[in-house]
Amino acid sequence: MKMERKIVDITKLNFDRFCRCIMLAQGEFSAFLKADERETSEILEQITNSNIYREIGKRVYQEAKDKKSEIEKLEYLLDIAKPLSDKIRPQYEDSIDRLIRDIKLYTID
Repeated sequence: MKMERKIVDITKLNFDRFCRCIMLAQGEFSAFLKADERETSEILEQITNSNIYREIGKRVYQEAKDKKSEIEKLEYLLDIAKPLSDKIRPQYEDSIDRLIRDIKLYTID
C-alpha cells in the first residue's frame, strides 16, 4: 500500500495506470490498446502533460465566447437605442471594435 502511494505521488498515475505505462514502455502495446479509449487518452495526457493544452483551449474558448456575448449586447444596445449622441455612439463603437480585435486573438481560422 505504501509503495502504491509513492508511485501515485511521483508519477501522478494510479497503480493500474502506472503498470499500463510500464507495459507500454516495454513494448507491450496489446495490453495498452485493450484499455478503453477514455483511459488510454487520460494515460497519454498524463504521460505527455498535454492536459495543460486542453485547459488552455477551454479558457481561450470561454474568453472568446464571453467577448462575443459582450459584442452582441453592445450591438443590441446600439440597435434599440434612440439615436445616440455624438459623444456616446463612438464609445460604443470603440468598445465593439476592441472586442472584435480581442476575439481575433482567441480565434483560430
